[in-house]
Amino acid sequence: MNLKKLNLSFNSLTCVEAGSFEDLKNLKILELQNNSLSILNEAVFPMTGRPNLNQFKIYNNAWKCDAEMRWLPDALTTWLTENGGPAVCTSPDNLAGWTLVSLTQQELKCPASGELK
Repeated sequence: MNLKKLNLSFNSLTCVEAGSFEDLKNLKILELQNNSLSILNEAVFPMTGRPNLNQFKIYNNAWKCDAEMRWLPDALTTWLTENGGPAVCTSPDNLAGWTLVSLTQQELKCPASGELK
């Protein structure tokens, strides 16, 4: 498919299924801002195979910043367009208010009760 821009903002999305963007190899702009997303697993949108993507808008969602989101800060440094504001964590409490792009992989970890040591 030759789709270059996909705007899914303001759709009350709560999740994105793995493979949703699999056939969109020419996608340059993906807009997921202003939804109800809390996680975005790397399997949904792997960095590999996305050489054309240059805008990835995910602000104004309720991001749960934990181990499942470890891949995202690196991706955001490549793809992020902050028109409208940065992607901000709403949970867990210790990361609420932090921008995703500012977090390290070490900060994005399992909750203490489920952490493997």
